[in-house]
Amino acid sequence: MSKKVGRPEARNCAYFPHHTETTPELKYLEEQYGAEGYRVYYRLHEFCTTSNDHLINLNNKYDELTFRNYINAPKEIVDDAIEYLVYRELIDPEMYDQKKIWMPNLVTKLRPCWKDRERCLPQKEGTEIVSRYRNSDRIEKNRIKQNKIELNGSSTINDNSNSLLTAVRTDEEYQQLFPDLDVPKAMKRLRIENPDYKHKDVINWLTHAEKNGFSSKKKKIKRTKSGMFKAKCMKCGDTDSLQDKRGFNTMHHCGGELEPIYENKKEVINEK
Repeated sequence: MSKKVGRPEARNCAYFPHHTETTPELKYLEEQYGAEGYRVYYRLHEFCTTSNDHLINLNNKYDELTFRNYINAPKEIVDDAIEYLVYRELIDPEMYDQKKIWMPNLVTKLRPCWKDRERCLPQKEGTEIVSRYRNSDRIEKNRIKQNKIELNGSSTINDNSNSLLTAVRTDEEYQQLFPDLDVPKAMKRLRIENPDYKHKDVINWLTHAEKNGFSSKKKKIKRTKSGMFKAKCMKCGDTDSLQDKRGFNTMHHCGGELEPIYENKKEVINEK
């Protein structure tokens, strides 16, 4: 049997906010180029939104041809409009010098689309665009995955696995392998569904629960003595305190995304 391939990790968005209020830049392009100016402005937004990490790379000949074919406007108008948007900094000038189109204001508006993803909203670092994993614990996830592999021979056991002979562990041991799950709650459900479960049934059951968000532990955000919520910047690593949870939808002063610091999670603060 062929191995099932999971759904690819989303690195773009299917839509962007189209506000009814006309921006000065859109008004200028409409007055200069009419409907073609309107087309270029919004086609740029569309192409940036659907590009991976919202970055348009024009260094490759075919990438540029694909881009121009999508914009579908006269080359002179497209080039003039882009130069104008670079001047107005709707397109990042430094990135454009590298033949890349990055629209920081648009990317900020796409934050809600990235809210529940494993990766944070893409950010500019130098002339590169990066999107880090949330919680900054990929190493921890890999360690847990490796523990499962060492224990079972694979993270999901099939019926032909030698691990069928492996004894069932305690709930506490399974909790160490699946720290983000409420293992006792998941095991209670398994015992109802399959009273004669084996070790491989437990691993497959908990793996399924982990992937689909079932029986997840409710995480509590750490608070300061004054009751403010503790947060960490995903870009510079500095910690901050927020008055309420709405603050997690704002940006840190360095331009990074703020992430909650949860209880029972070690704080790692950048040393400068």
